[in-house]
Amino acid sequence: MIKGSSANFVASIIIGLFHYVYLLFARKKFVYLGDFTPSEQTPGVLCCWHENAFISLSLKKPKDISILVSRSKDGDLVRGITLVNGWKAVRGSSTRGGEEALIEYQTFLTENPTYSVGVTVDGPRGPRHQPKRGAFEIAKMSGRPVVPFLPVAKKNKILGTWDKMKIPRIFQTYYYIFGEPIYISPNHDDPRYLSERDLLATRLNNLQDHFDQHF
Repeated sequence: MIKGSSANFVASIIIGLFHYVYLLFARKKFVYLGDFTPSEQTPGVLCCWHENAFISLSLKKPKDISILVSRSKDGDLVRGITLVNGWKAVRGSSTRGGEEALIEYQTFLTENPTYSVGVTVDGPRGPRHQPKRGAFEIAKMSGRPVVPFLPVAKKNKILGTWDKMKIPRIFQTYYYIFGEPIYISPNHDDPRYLSERDLLATRLNNLQDHFDQHF
């Protein structure tokens, strides 16, 4: 019998394959509303709400993406998706292992300068739509801008989870919308990033409003 982390890993692979096949037949549209286009030449810290995580994990442009995976059972299950879709996983979260994850990220991003970073900024446990500071710490140490990111579809199943997770219906268009970046100076002196977190929340919500009005 497979137990513990091995069982979680096997389950994560199965979930990853399901996720890949589920999104395989979707049409994809990229929308850039700001003056920044994430790429291997211009990587960013791509930030979305946890409710949009399902679609976000299908992002293939830019190609080089590393994701912050929490040290929890949920994080164990996400590992399979990152393995299947070609992303690089770094373990850690705002609640456990955060400082360790930042050190690992600093090493990883220095050695892999083409990689963007994917972060669900209100995860892994909320509160919903309240960004945590981890994305800004990564931006400060790496020189990458924080980029508001909305992966979204018109028709979704809304789960009864804390984040109201959206599972998109199949055979429709999935939109990947990028907003105006937020740049963090290496000399930034507010460790809580209060104004930046408020600004990111506003810009993420504005992306949703733009989608609702124009698509």
